[in-house]
Amino acid sequence: MPVIRSKINPQSEAFAANARRVQDLLAEVQRLEGLVIAESESKREKFEKRKQLLPRERVARLLDRGTPFLELSRLAGLNMHDDDGKKAVLGGGSIIGIGVVAGKRCVISVNDSAVKGGTVAPMGLKKGLRGQQIAQENKLPLISLVESGGANLMYQSEIFIEGGRSFANQARMSAMGLPQISVGARLQHSGRGVLAGLVRLCDSGARALQHLFGRASAGQGRHWRGLHGRRIGWCRDPRPGHRFGRVPV
Repeated sequence: MPVIRSKINPQSEAFAANARRVQDLLAEVQRLEGLVIAESESKREKFEKRKQLLPRERVARLLDRGTPFLELSRLAGLNMHDDDGKKAVLGGGSIIGIGVVAGKRCVISVNDSAVKGGTVAPMGLKKGLRGQQIAQENKLPLISLVESGGANLMYQSEIFIEGGRSFANQARMSAMGLPQISVGARLQHSGRGVLAGLVRLCDSGARALQHLFGRASAGQGRHWRGLHGRRIGWCRDPRPGHRFGRVPV
């Protein structure tokens, strides 16, 4: 194999100018990424009044202590739809990345409910589909922390057809034997609620039966909850006043 010799002169003025230009561009990317975090952080008072953790705090609690989180596509949707690229930098309204949970590398997908109630914008949907693709191609478990108002109906023509792919991907991952876990926070709407139901429903008691079948007694709720927990892994944490954390099944 022939040797490839570099002709770059790191002492040249052109090299120094290019290096400065790259550093300036990286600094701008980092500034915009900081605005995404700041947008979510600006809702801290509202979340604390509801005794809720911010979405990024939920991710931190989920991850194994001391392990890194590789966040992906933080600037998804920049200068598109409701993202003006200046003050409202929304990051697609979600947090997606790869982290270690219980010693296993996983894809983690989180609705950033501090940004427009976690509603899904078109580029946020594509960001989620990319996360599913990464999970499939690398055979990684997928953990979803769901708190969303569903699709942003201002852009429904750009969402619903593509949105169906996310449910198809869940079925494909199930066929591949890839674990999928969904943790629901508060109420879910539209497709976000379906997402939870397709993997691990965190509130499958009498209220769910009431919604599905029109009536259900408390006894029926306990029966179905126990069946789901034992046979297919659907469950809820029955402990009163529990905070966000891992729920043993």
